[in-house]
Amino acid sequence: MSTANLFGVVPQINPATADPFGQTGTAVVQAEFLQLLLSRMAWPLTSGDQSSSSVSQLDWLAESAVPWIGNDLLSQLTGMQGNLNPMNQGVAYIGKRVVAHGNHMTMTGGSGEARFAMPVAGTANITLFDASGQVVKTASLEAGAGEQRFAIQDAGLPDGGYTFAVTLTDANGVTIAVPTLESGVVEGVVNDTSRLLLEVNGRLIDLLDVRKVELG
Repeated sequence: MSTANLFGVVPQINPATADPFGQTGTAVVQAEFLQLLLSRMAWPLTSGDQSSSSVSQLDWLAESAVPWIGNDLLSQLTGMQGNLNPMNQGVAYIGKRVVAHGNHMTMTGGSGEARFAMPVAGTANITLFDASGQVVKTASLEAGAGEQRFAIQDAGLPDGGYTFAVTLTDANGVTIAVPTLESGVVEGVVNDTSRLLLEVNGRLIDLLDVRKVELG
């Protein structure tokens, strides 16, 4: 694996004296040591490597290098390692189909699919809305408990994005809302500082909303 310098050129501390054994000389040695350390380490920038080799590097820094480079800089090094891991986790989803909590679907060539999770068996009532929020189609079907996939066929509906809602009428005639799901292939990843977002069907979905990952 190729190596990379995490911080570029390490700034040199201007010594007040040329004495390499004085206080300022020690600072120069520390800077030179750090520059050599960063240029030689095979740091896992993109792979999210948690191998024994990577861990042993951090252990060595914590136990042996702290007197040389200082606790603050060590925190920056280990913090950068930790910040990369969430993005690497998201990158692993690219190209995979995910099912997440949501109520968006896409119609293409008069075909689409509504997905939802029935808490109990009963009559599922599906309402489809266009981009302006107008009802464009309704349907009902008998469905069992668990995740359901309902194919929508309507040549009169133009291609594009739609939203849908599902209600359940149980055996006692009580109507309740049903959790809806949406699916799509992950096209990209966005790090929104406080959360990781997946780009699916042109929309951003919180990684925490992903219910499952499918093969195709």
